[in-house]
Formats: sequence, C-alpha cells, structure tokens
Amino acid sequence: MKYVYAAWKLGETPLDAIIAESPEEFTAQFGEHIALRYGHAFTMLAAPPGRDFMPVGVVFGITPFFGKPVMWLGDFIWFPWASKRNKIETGVHLFNQMRKEVTVFGFAEPESISYFEHICRYGVMRRAGTVFDMTQDGPMAIFQTRKPYVGG
Repeated sequence: MKYVYAAWKLGETPLDAIIAESPEEFTAQFGEHIALRYGHAFTMLAAPPGRDFMPVGVVFGITPFFGKPVMWLGDFIWFPWASKRNKIETGVHLFNQMRKEVTVFGFAEPESISYFEHICRYGVMRRAGTVFDMTQDGPMAIFQTRKPYVGG
C-alpha cells in the first residue's frame, strides 16, 4: 500500500479521484475504491540491474463469469520509477503466468494500444478486436492472452 500511496502522491492516475489528507485516509478510500470495483489485484515486481526486486506497478481485475476461467484486467497503475523496460518485462511475465490458468481480456484505450501490441510480439497475447460505443472517448482495442503451446 505504501507504494500505491507514493504513486498517488506523485500524481499517478487512475487514483486522482481519491482526495485524502493522510496516509490513513488514503488507505481507507483506496480500499473502498478497489473493493467496489475489483476482485483481483496483482503487484508487478522487477529487478533492475544491480538492485533487488522492487514493485513497479499494480493491476486490477475482475472475474466476469462465475465458474469460467476468464478474467478482465485493467487499470494498470505504474509507479513513477518504473522504466519502459520494467513495464514490458512485468507485463509479459504477468500475462505469461496467467494464460496457463485463465483467458485474460483487456481493453486498451488508444494511448495504451502500443504497450499491448508490444506484449503481443512475445506471443503471450493477441489483438481480439475493437469495441465501439463502450466509452465516449472512442473505440477501445481488445486484447486476450493466448494459450501456451503444448508440444507433443
């Protein structure tokens, strides 16, 4: 929580709707925010050269269909110290691990499409289409994980 709080203090979104005066207020409001919207949270860790593992981001998700191995992930919160390489490596690792058990879908706004397209180059995801009329901001790209290849 302290890393999410630090990111929020530095102006990271989508947490800009939270108005708090203290770390305790932030923790309570953030906890309520995620409890109402998500069922899953994953912390992404990276090991920069010469340093120990450190958190570089958090992503939240929901399981939309009871009993089905499907998850929607979204609302990535990247910490200000995460490099582009950290973001790609942790994203590839996250989706590579998750695709073994569930099919993960993600909706990407135009400014995030290149990130997911880059992850697709590693073979763990694919573009699944475009959703129109979901938001007033315009169409959103849909990406999904690919099942791992099982040789035989």
